[in-house]
Amino acid sequence: MNKLCFYKEIKLIPFQIGEVSQEWKVIQFKDILINKKNGIIKGKKTIKGYGEKYPYLTVEYLRTGNVKEKSILVDKRLLVNQKDLLLLWDGSNAGEFFKGKTGILSSTMIKFVFDEKKNIDFDFIFYCAKKFVQPILKNSTKGTGIPHVDKNILLNSLIPLPPLAEQKAIVQVLKDIDDLIEIVENQIKTLQRIKRALMEKYFSEGVFEHKEFRKTKIGRIPKEWEVNKLGNVAKIIMGQSPPSTTYNTQGIGMPFLQGKAEFGNVHPSETKYTTKPLKIAKIGSVLISVRAPVGDVNIADKEYCIGRGLASIKVLKVDNFFLFYFLHKERTKLQQCSCGSTFQAIKKEHLENFLIPLPPIEEQKEIAHRLKEIDEVIENRKKEKEHLIRIKKKMMDLLLTGKVRIMEC
Repeated sequence: MNKLCFYKEIKLIPFQIGEVSQEWKVIQFKDILINKKNGIIKGKKTIKGYGEKYPYLTVEYLRTGNVKEKSILVDKRLLVNQKDLLLLWDGSNAGEFFKGKTGILSSTMIKFVFDEKKNIDFDFIFYCAKKFVQPILKNSTKGTGIPHVDKNILLNSLIPLPPLAEQKAIVQVLKDIDDLIEIVENQIKTLQRIKRALMEKYFSEGVFEHKEFRKTKIGRIPKEWEVNKLGNVAKIIMGQSPPSTTYNTQGIGMPFLQGKAEFGNVHPSETKYTTKPLKIAKIGSVLISVRAPVGDVNIADKEYCIGRGLASIKVLKVDNFFLFYFLHKERTKLQQCSCGSTFQAIKKEHLENFLIPLPPIEEQKEIAHRLKEIDEVIENRKKEKEHLIRIKKKMMDLLLTGKVRIMEC
């Protein structure tokens, strides 16, 4: 890595995108394309049949790397590589930029062909597109049915352009931060996999020494454990939404949770309040989403009014965190208990009849304690990631405008 030096720019010129170093150019997006006609290539629908197949570049594939479908290449111009800049052209997230991956351009995407004679660095343009162009495009989509990008706004959007050497130096800094973010993301994913494996082990083998096991309706468990219906060890309260005229966001009355939207990793975060609570979840109750999506759980860290998208499980003969983690593990089974033709929902009787394991209370608490410990590590990694994202945003604000200049020492 080359050594870089930073210094503060004194002379800035105001533009629509903000103040930019006077030594930089500010150009329109169309200025770096090969031309208006051939600089934008629209994708096509997936094509089935025989022949060499490539990953079809859906948004999910670009975000997660999970290939859901493949397509035959019928036009070489639709082949995408890692040095292509893509834009989601239509749909609810229209206006979002992506770096390309090997595959075939989907029908909702476009890719750009840049003028190789221009002194531009691909990664620098990507960072500029994310910072300066994407917010404008997402706020100016048009169309009465499916929203799509306004082409004129795209082509006329402004981006700053420093000398090529400085573009590359800026990219080096931002990529270093991106690499750190990726490392932390991978750590989080690894920890989550470990947590899932531990939950499978703890809820079938326990954490204390057990020599004998038995088969039950919920699987193999230690001989000393019981199996019981949830309704026998907890009181279930189905939510009921108060009149909308009682809602407020000023903190007046009791915190109100309508559904999963307010859930966090363990505890919810309210955004609304009500002056006429109807159904109340007590502190320590397990909260469960009973309308699509079914099965997500949290723990009430205070008293909440709960709407019809939630139920409260007030524990009587079971540790609340033990139950929280067990229901979290069994989310798929809970979803299978749901019903409804319009949207999925789970009934109170299904929750009451849901079978759970019951180790001695000391072992319940120990299982919950061990899972809490790994959750704390995961939460710390998430905070570290959020901190790095804030650093990156600040660095983009400074470096992509030339407010802080950068060069090789």
